[in-house]
Amino acid sequence: MKHLQMHLESLVFFRSGQGAAYLVYGGAAGFQGIAFKQSAQVIGTLTAAASSGVAYFTDLGIKKAQIDYRFKFESDGLLQTLGSAFSVVPGPAVELFLLTKAGDARGGEAFITQAQIGLLDKGGNLASKENGLIVINVDLKTLQNKTLVAQLRGRREAVVQNGVAAFTDLTIDVVGSYLLQFDCSSSSSSFNLTHTLQEIGVTSGSPHALVVVQSADFALGGIAFGQQPVLALVDAGQNMLTLEG
Repeated sequence: MKHLQMHLESLVFFRSGQGAAYLVYGGAAGFQGIAFKQSAQVIGTLTAAASSGVAYFTDLGIKKAQIDYRFKFESDGLLQTLGSAFSVVPGPAVELFLLTKAGDARGGEAFITQAQIGLLDKGGNLASKENGLIVINVDLKTLQNKTLVAQLRGRREAVVQNGVAAFTDLTIDVVGSYLLQFDCSSSSSSFNLTHTLQEIGVTSGSPHALVVVQSADFALGGIAFGQQPVLALVDAGQNMLTLEG
């Protein structure tokens, strides 16, 4: 019984003048070419036994989306053959992924780096066909079950466009360490993705205002107040600053 074989460990990729990519498995044909998409990650059973002159593959797949793939099939003692060109397109979303983490957070100011959340398919490709009907929500959580005193401000919902939800003006007021929890909601009841978390630290922001810490009191004519006024410099999140001068 002949076996048609495809050996993953000898995977090589080639690009033709027309931009086609070839997946070449096994053999010693001595092909020369340039690396094309080495992270394609073929899945499934890579050998098939011939029966009555026909070999059936049953569960082959490729993780990475790309146009113009071709398989090369070979078996010992037989001429090789190339399959027709085909493309792998992104599948339905199954996972939330932090494409860009929120960062450079300062009290009361919009994060300098805003979060971008991607929807990925089973192959780890951006589910670029997902649009409009899917919304990513963000909530603020504390670390180690501490009491939450800070507030997350800004637009806390971002609509998915081409598989990506981009936040634009998220802000946390109080200095400290927190978790941002991103969840997915959709008008489709069957669409349910596990949330993803990001830890973020908030530092003091730029000077924003003066606040009265203590008012003048115990005032008698011609005598210095018994209680003198005290002012503090705060950032936009009302965190006291320790600047000198």
